[in-house]
Amino acid sequence: MVVERRIEGTIPTCAAANRKVKNSKKNPTIDKDLGNHGFFSRSEAFGESKSLSSSGPAVPATAVAAVGDPAEYGYIARGAFRKRKAGPAHGRHANEDRAMAGSGSVREYFSNITQAVKSIGIGMRITLKYCFAKTITLQYPDVAPALQPRYRGFHWFEAEKCIACDQCAKACPVDCIYIEKSGARKIDKETGIAVGGALLRYAIDYSKCIFCALCVEPCPTDCIHMGNIHDMSAYTREDMVVEFTDLAKQGLQTPQPLWMQKDNLPEWAAKRKQEWIDRAMPVREEMVKALQESGVKKPAAAH
Repeated sequence: MVVERRIEGTIPTCAAANRKVKNSKKNPTIDKDLGNHGFFSRSEAFGESKSLSSSGPAVPATAVAAVGDPAEYGYIARGAFRKRKAGPAHGRHANEDRAMAGSGSVREYFSNITQAVKSIGIGMRITLKYCFAKTITLQYPDVAPALQPRYRGFHWFEAEKCIACDQCAKACPVDCIYIEKSGARKIDKETGIAVGGALLRYAIDYSKCIFCALCVEPCPTDCIHMGNIHDMSAYTREDMVVEFTDLAKQGLQTPQPLWMQKDNLPEWAAKRKQEWIDRAMPVREEMVKALQESGVKKPAAAH
């Protein structure tokens, strides 16, 4: 199929007009008939003479010239463009259109192949880099496991700073955080310690926790953090629920797994256990107070 290009005005080619105009030299009345149907001759198309009919508007020479030589397409009629089958006069142009379409699709085909090979090459470059790297085996548990700086392990909790606002529980996608309080709590600006109602319960069910750290971000007092305890095996599901309020009574901020409670610990494990005990030591009294109700200091009235 060949579609003539749209130009100023809506004028399709018409081979029938070409035949009629050839006979118009012998019969002048045909010129009038062509004008009534909106046809115009080659000379009129290029501005060489006036229109065959005064009933329709003249077409600018530049508009017709954009289409091509009227001799190739026949005389032109005013009207809407329509698709038409390629006849003997249009066969050459139809072949050119098919050739242009074919060259575009081939170019796109090879462009897609190039992009695919490039993408695979980038991925394989990273894969092969580690594929041939020397493997290093850590002799765990005799040697400490390698943890990244932003490793998300079992939480450590600062009870003395918690105001029990439930922001962490609301952000948790698996609802594994449970908080209970006896009354409203807020931070004392002078001491930086939470006062008000007692913190009755703060617990996390680690059989459900996915360690996404979404509970850490919304905390307004920055009291919940991701720790570096990497393993906390247990024998029952109930043991996977860590009561951080009970740990606060013991002066601890993070749970101690079973392997950390043994007597003969590897050097790295004993050192890490002691680090957590030392971290909680300065605020042990404040953690215990957080589990009890405390009065809120009212600001002195201005005189």
